Amino acid sequence: MSRGTQSGGSVIRYILDRLQVLDDKERVVVEHLPMSDREVRESVKRNLADLLNSRVHFYPVQRDPLLAQSTFACGIPDFLGLGIGLDESAREFKASVERAVSWYEPRLSGVTVDLSFHSQYADRQIFLKVSGNLLLENKTERVIFETAVEPESNSVKVD
Repeated sequence: MSRGTQSGGSVIRYILDRLQVLDDKERVVVEHLPMSDREVRESVKRNLADLLNSRVHFYPVQRDPLLAQSTFACGIPDFLGLGIGLDESAREFKASVERAVSWYEPRLSGVTVDLSFHSQYADRQIFLKVSGNLLLENKTERVIFETAVEPESNSVKVD
């Protein structure tokens, strides 16, 4: 399925969500079963965690519009080498996260990202707050996902 998530007015499952609940007998039935609001929220949370834990390759994808919209460009920049504490670098990083979430998670609209830092011990921990309007069955709902970058592993945990 492309970026669309609706079929006849109902939110349907992404392929990975379908694989999680399928067994051989349910294969045809589950594929077109609408998701509950809770299942949609959990699916978006999983997708955000996957997206925020993926790093974009160092190829200047902006020069090729088709490449920029492909899975090759899926993820966020590697922020370890960035001077993310600097205002300009922080703005660029924040904007790149907003672009990635807006493009690769179409069930969220009006995506905004807030970036903050906390010093604990010797490590500066990075926190992202991703918010947007979540497309549900018959409504939209404002959601906020709090994330924390684990300094030891450079992985992002989404709450």
